[in-house]
Amino acid sequence: PLIPVGRLVLNRNPKNYFADVEQIAFSPAHMVPGVEASPEQNAAGSACTRTRTLTVTGWAVTTCSSPVNSPLSRPKLPTAIEIGPQCLGDNQGGAPNYYPTASRVPWTTQDVECPFNLTGNVQRYNSADEDNFSQVGIFWSKVLTPAERARLVENLA
Repeated sequence: PLIPVGRLVLNRNPKNYFADVEQIAFSPAHMVPGVEASPEQNAAGSACTRTRTLTVTGWAVTTCSSPVNSPLSRPKLPTAIEIGPQCLGDNQGGAPNYYPTASRVPWTTQDVECPFNLTGNVQRYNSADEDNFSQVGIFWSKVLTPAERARLVENLA
């Protein structure tokens, strides 16, 4: 069902096109408090892979601290990054640039109840005793010919 979460107001053109438009990074994993991910598995997978893509491509270095990607109501993250290419804010003011420090307040979030009930079988799968190697070893030694092994190594290298 449609859950209204607010409204988007477009009331000005970007002042700094690079900072306001080109650095924007949408991710379905970034949720408004009180809005849960869809129970549909493809949507949940998209949230994971899109965030991972931002990390692998180097966007995630400054994604969360970039003003265009930060919610206005989000509390300031207690980081020790003050200067350099990752600093996009006010240079942490006069805060000490070492860790740990008593002046940095831990980042806390407000818990919000999920608006809908999820049903289904949920359980943990213990994979500690899995044998992940013998089947591959049999495939390599008894199924593949030397030419197929060479092609496999060439394709994987």
